[in-house]
Amino acid sequence: MHRKITGLAIAALAVMLATPASAQLSNVGLSLRGGLFFPTDSNTRDNAGQSWVAFGAEYKIKDLSLSPGGVAGNPGALTVSLDYMGKGDYRHVPVLLNYMGYLDATRSLYFSGGLGVGFAKAPTPSGVEDNVRFAYQVGLGYTVVQGQTPVFVEAHYFGSGKTELNGFGFYIGVRL
Repeated sequence: MHRKITGLAIAALAVMLATPASAQLSNVGLSLRGGLFFPTDSNTRDNAGQSWVAFGAEYKIKDLSLSPGGVAGNPGALTVSLDYMGKGDYRHVPVLLNYMGYLDATRSLYFSGGLGVGFAKAPTPSGVEDNVRFAYQVGLGYTVVQGQTPVFVEAHYFGSGKTELNGFGFYIGVRL
């Protein structure tokens, strides 16, 4: 079942990236991303592999700033995100409330940080544990193509109350 969902998500992202920008929705505040996740725990890498499939969606709730004028004169945004990273008996699905701030005047370079909960699944000596844990992320991104449908690249560190699920995610995506 997970393979079908993963395959569908990757296919949907590929179609979106291949569709001309004029045919897509714009300015709805939704970002879709896909890429790879690299766990930092050596036992997890030994048991499930060096890289896992990863994809996610992020929705901009509201534009805001930390101070008048925002970071470097540019406002930030409050977002909510849902990501998936998994392989074999390991899975992490963080649902996070994030702040995204811009680091340059063109709003191409940005950072993000978020807190929330993660739906974690990992093997234990007595079977497989499936529960809800604290989760967080910090990340950097760069908008590669501006315009009606911006394309971006991002790098995130995802943390979990279940440390076996901590790691780095590298993505490419689109903003609608």
